[in-house]
Amino acid sequence: MIRWLLKWSRKFSVFFHKLCYPNKIAFILVNEAPSDISSRRVYLEGADMEDLWFAYLKCPCGCKDTIMLNLIPDTKPCWTYLHDKLGNQSLTPSVNRKFQCKSHFWIKNNRIVIV
Repeated sequence: MIRWLLKWSRKFSVFFHKLCYPNKIAFILVNEAPSDISSRRVYLEGADMEDLWFAYLKCPCGCKDTIMLNLIPDTKPCWTYLHDKLGNQSLTPSVNRKFQCKSHFWIKNNRIVIV
């Protein structure tokens, strides 16, 4: 009985996650800052995936502003690009816009999670 409950709770958790967080995004490596930024894309500027400088994306709130995040660890504020063997990619910490649209969101496991 307990195994059955655990099995169904995992299935419900996956279903609930996909239902509530449908904003799947793609990460794209570029050599220089892109001139045209598409929604649901995070452009990682750098020499390779281990030497990244900046991340560019459109604000997910719909205001269409371009957000540039610093990935260079020696300067502040700084975000960190994370990836695992399963292909999940994230940026940490959260993006909290203090001005303009004031959106606050995480980019976790290829999805945008609005706070």
